[in-house]
Amino acid sequence: MLFLSDFYKNKFGCKVYKIALDAHCTCPNRDGTKGTGGCIFCSQSGSGDFIGTSVFLKSQFEEGVCLVEKKARGRSGKNKALFLPYFQSFTSTYGNFEKLKELYLEALSFKNVCGIAIATRPDCLSFQIIELLKQISQKFFVQIELGLQTSCEQTGKFINRCYTNDDYKNAVSLLKKEIPGAHIVTHLIFGLPGEKKSDMLKSVDFVLDNFTEENFFGIKITNLYV
Repeated sequence: MLFLSDFYKNKFGCKVYKIALDAHCTCPNRDGTKGTGGCIFCSQSGSGDFIGTSVFLKSQFEEGVCLVEKKARGRSGKNKALFLPYFQSFTSTYGNFEKLKELYLEALSFKNVCGIAIATRPDCLSFQIIELLKQISQKFFVQIELGLQTSCEQTGKFINRCYTNDDYKNAVSLLKKEIPGAHIVTHLIFGLPGEKKSDMLKSVDFVLDNFTEENFFGIKITNLYV
């Protein structure tokens, strides 16, 4: 098992900083396609709370780099470092395909970028998006972050995520088949209402059951807080 920072360092040979970006998307359980209100744990910014204030992608990236360098006390400037543009807020594969393609490619053109990370829902991976990410993966590192949160279907309904465990399993299977080099990261939340320790561990086991040792994957665990 590797922590994410060690994983990046082993892969790229240096420190890698994720830079949160906003593709100005929404979600199907916000716009009425599947529901309204969004997942109950999600903030008004679609969990993109550390994204720069500009509406322009390059400015967001530059703000993010400045923030990272300030937190790192200039280490990224003195030592070799790379950046991973991270489309974080809302569902970053949900929207106009041509516009999303333009944003992804723009992010990959920024200085010292080593790849791209995209946060999305398992039910929002269209054929066009899969094909685009497959093409990108031939030249760049691609990290796809899938929100699962829990494998308990009852909890999933309570938090209004509006997709099922089967949606997740199908998405993972499709990604492994079509983009074998992609790094698939699953998001889980510990401490969701009504869940016990055993429920949280079952969610971890559920994720592990969808991968093998040969797969390129990770798990991101967030504690629920109000």
